Amino acid sequence: MPLDLPSLLAIAQNVAVLLVLSFLHDLLLGRLPVASRRYQMGTGALFGVIAIMIMTVAIQPVPGIRVDGSNAIVMAASVFGGLPAGALAAIIASLGRLAMGGVGAPIGVVSIALAAVLGAGLSWLGTRLVTRIGRATWPLTMGVALGLTSAALGLAIPGQPLAGHAGALWPLFATYVLGYPLLAYLLGRERARVVAEVALLDERRRFRAIFDQNREFLAILDPDGKVIELNATMRSALGPAAAVPGKPFWSIGLALAAADREQLSRTVLAAAAGIRAGCTLTLAEAEEPVTLDFAVSPVLDQGGRVILLSVEATDTSQRIRVEAQLKSSEALYTALFDNTADGLFVVSRESGGFRFREVNPAFETASGIRRAQLIGRRPVEMLPAPAGTEIEAMLQRCMLGSGAVAFDIGFDRQGERRYWAVSLAALPGDALASATVIGSARDVTEARQQQDALMQAQKMEAVGQMTGGIAHDFNNLLTVIAGNLDLIEMRLTRGGAKLEEGVARTISSAQRAAERAERLTQQLLAFSRKQPLQPSAVDLNALIDEVQDLLTRSVGETVAIIKVKQPGLPICSADPHQLELALLNLALNARDAMPEGGALTITTAYRSLRPAEAKRLDLSPGDYVTLAVSDTGCGMPPEVAAHAFDPFFTTKDTGRGSGLGLSMVYGFVKQSRGHVAIASTVGRGTIVTLFLPCQLDRRADAAAAPVAAAVAPSSGGETVLVVEDDLEVLKFASSVLEELGYRVLSADNGASALDRLGSERVDALFTDVVMAGMSGVELARLALERQPGLKVLFATGYAAEFAQQDSTAEPLRVLHKPYKRLPLAQEIRQLLTGN
Repeated sequence: MPLDLPSLLAIAQNVAVLLVLSFLHDLLLGRLPVASRRYQMGTGALFGVIAIMIMTVAIQPVPGIRVDGSNAIVMAASVFGGLPAGALAAIIASLGRLAMGGVGAPIGVVSIALAAVLGAGLSWLGTRLVTRIGRATWPLTMGVALGLTSAALGLAIPGQPLAGHAGALWPLFATYVLGYPLLAYLLGRERARVVAEVALLDERRRFRAIFDQNREFLAILDPDGKVIELNATMRSALGPAAAVPGKPFWSIGLALAAADREQLSRTVLAAAAGIRAGCTLTLAEAEEPVTLDFAVSPVLDQGGRVILLSVEATDTSQRIRVEAQLKSSEALYTALFDNTADGLFVVSRESGGFRFREVNPAFETASGIRRAQLIGRRPVEMLPAPAGTEIEAMLQRCMLGSGAVAFDIGFDRQGERRYWAVSLAALPGDALASATVIGSARDVTEARQQQDALMQAQKMEAVGQMTGGIAHDFNNLLTVIAGNLDLIEMRLTRGGAKLEEGVARTISSAQRAAERAERLTQQLLAFSRKQPLQPSAVDLNALIDEVQDLLTRSVGETVAIIKVKQPGLPICSADPHQLELALLNLALNARDAMPEGGALTITTAYRSLRPAEAKRLDLSPGDYVTLAVSDTGCGMPPEVAAHAFDPFFTTKDTGRGSGLGLSMVYGFVKQSRGHVAIASTVGRGTIVTLFLPCQLDRRADAAAAPVAAAVAPSSGGETVLVVEDDLEVLKFASSVLEELGYRVLSADNGASALDRLGSERVDALFTDVVMAGMSGVELARLALERQPGLKVLFATGYAAEFAQQDSTAEPLRVLHKPYKRLPLAQEIRQLLTGN
């Protein structure tokens, strides 16, 4: 079918309308999102109006029948705007077609509706095409389908056949076939451009959000280092003036010193040369030091040319402060860890058990093991038993949720018993158990020894109080027994009578038993530190020489005595007689510990005790001499040696020892303001060391020769008031004095004695010291107030420390229990005569 000029013009007209439609669509709706309701409704309205405009210039081969491209416009609305846009365009076009009238109006409306549905269907089909050929040919397919459908509908108009006017349909068909792909191309290209612009805008928005919301200082510079853009963080910090584009970055409002600004300039220019560079600068005018780490990176194009510079500035002030605090904390921890007096250690649970991770120098000293040997090893492998085993058991308990535990352990190290107070604390770990524990080990050996010594001293003091009380009562009994035996013997031999042999033997046996009981009582008093002592200046070296013969005879020929005497030994203060007895007791104990024989070594030495050592020995700081007696015998285990000074404690067979020898030594030395220590090792022997205080006067006292005194009868008329709370002792003393010719008044307590003193004149007061209620010392004071010049004689089995007197009083006289007739008579006579 030839194309005439009208047909070509019609085709050109339709194509021009399509181009105008494309332009208007891009102008009015190109910036809207495709999925938006405004885009869909706008597309439908625009395409509907254009369809009506095409109808007004359409070809009418038959009056009332219009051949135009409105169907293509409606179909395009469905394709590019979706079914809502196509429906709106169809409604607008249908209304316009009905308004124009004509016999073809109904078919036109049907054609428009079918075009909308066909456009939606073909659009759906087009989205399912995945091949390049399918996507390229589907607009042509849609145009052919629409052209054929429109021609068929035109030919199907009832009563108005267009067979004779087929030439009029040719321009319409050509417009659909050629114009629709053109419209699809134009709209598709425009839509692609719009989508690309939207994507670019979205990308820029995302970049801007990341760029501005970044907490670091960010900047974009041109290749010359001039500011293009600063992020919101930097703009906020520097102010609006700093964000002016075109300024060199190093000249913006950072408070930098001139040298730092120059360094920043060199860093930016180095990046402009294609080298990533950085520097660390400090703001000069900040209240607190603010440190910024600058990193400048070049951005290159595909040809390797620098097109932009990226700047990132990180505020490292807080990190630097935290690092400084961390270093300070680590230094403090290291100083405390390394210099604390307690042994500290860190243990972690690893494969194979608990292992040391760190120990401090104090723990090395306490354990005696070097750090290098401990790290990575198990406590049970390195520490003495049972310390290692017990620590691991407590570590297990601590790590499994006990939190913190504290306990004491004892162990032997290098032959010495040591004690630790251990504390363990688990560091926070997982929900089931901690994997790390820090512990401390304090050496409490000295404190433990002091505690044991205190407990021993308290025990000995309690036992001493008990034995002192027993000895006091026993002294009263012995006074009655020995005194009455003396009276019996005197009365039976009065007038020169001779005792029968059996009676004499019986009395003598009883007197010997009383003397042995008296010695036993003296030993008890010595232990309880209540025996009467007569301390004097003693040359310890000379005393050892004096008793050597006695010691040699006592220990026997199988024991060799070795003397190790320090030359020039200072003089000590002690009761020489009691010191000799103490040395003899120690020698006899040493002999019994060496049944096969051995060596007995007696050593003297001078010791100056500093406060710490003196406190450990329960002594006053100062100068002391020591007397050490050691043997090579069987020795004692620690649990036996701990009871060596207990009264009546003995390791000898029954009947071979009273158990009071070492007790007497202990009491004598303590009463002499000294100390006694014992050390013993099974199989190696025992050493007992006495500490005795030095005397300021370095000269030893000469022994006074005893002077025998004869019994003098009363000169007549003397009255003696005897006060004693033990009635048997009171009867004995009164009987002796009455036989000696004294006038005797008696009282069994202090109150009765004061009553007698208030009614009668008394020449002498003979009173016991320890009595229930009023003591003898208090009685004497009150008696002297009532009868000034009264002579007083005290009787006691204890030491004479009670006799504290002022400088104007006469020396107090004391008669020690148990006493007999002769000493009592001598003391009373001397008291009254002053001789």
